[in-house]
Amino acid sequence: MAKTSLSSLLTRVGLDWFILALLGMIGLAKLWPEPGIQKGLFSLSSLASYGVSLIFFFYGLKLNFNQLREGLRNYRLHLVIHGTTFIVFPGIVLVARSLLVAPDTELLWLGIFYVAALPSTVSSSVVMVSIAGATFQQLFSMPAFPA
Repeated sequence: MAKTSLSSLLTRVGLDWFILALLGMIGLAKLWPEPGIQKGLFSLSSLASYGVSLIFFFYGLKLNFNQLREGLRNYRLHLVIHGTTFIVFPGIVLVARSLLVAPDTELLWLGIFYVAALPSTVSSSVVMVSIAGATFQQLFSMPAFPA
């Protein structure tokens, strides 16, 4: 009964197990940051590499090989996504910069241009593809590199 009342209280407050685990990890990192800072099995770069690999592995388990081959041949989709990411978005920023130029904002515009030209991260691409109901091969056409 105590477990039920605790879970209902957490649900009413808007907390679920993922939020609690996330807050717990933040607290653990604050108290014990050394494993994430040092190179080794639990370093940030190692965990990021493993995480990206696991995302693609588990998502790929649902993959139909024929759909993958068909999606990789869809060059129009690849051109639209890459053109939007690397030409349209940076172009919008360059146009906005020319309209709103000021001498003391050069570094700000450099940062905005950098973010506009960056492709999305792998995790956000996977989430967006899942939400959109698209297929996994369309994920491969997105320029997704771990940031």
